[in-house]
Amino acid sequence: MRIPINLRHAGVILGALLIVGPLTGRLAMPQNYDRAEVLFQSARSKELVSGELEQAIDLYKKIVASYGSNRPVAAKALLQMGRCYEKLGKDEARKAYERLVRDYAGQSEQAKLARARLAALRKAAVKEYMSAVGGERKSLDSEGRPRMSTKACRMWYRLFRSL
Repeated sequence: MRIPINLRHAGVILGALLIVGPLTGRLAMPQNYDRAEVLFQSARSKELVSGELEQAIDLYKKIVASYGSNRPVAAKALLQMGRCYEKLGKDEARKAYERLVRDYAGQSEQAKLARARLAALRKAAVKEYMSAVGGERKSLDSEGRPRMSTKACRMWYRLFRSL
């Protein structure tokens, strides 16, 4: 039995689309993933080589905002963003780590490191608070309670806000 030429061409075209269609989707996805990875490496370079922490943070924010679906790179970006904030002594480090643990818990290695950094930040806050309050225990107010300086009050607030 002879197949008409139109159906033969339709079969070839359909077969080609079935083979090429999924490949184009696979080719497009790694390209987008590669852009995220290239941007991540650029941010790491700014952070480690140039020492430009603020610019690195901006690039990490861009990665999380633009390539959040690339979960491994976005999680690494949040972790590095937290480390940059820590180096700058900013409280946003805690927020970056908490977001990583909350939104990217499936990225187990980065989430584990973020949890460890959060624990270290809490421990440092407690230690800083205790050292600030420890020197003031000798001074008591009129009701016999230890006085706290403004610095100690701020540290107490930061500590319990982060828990």
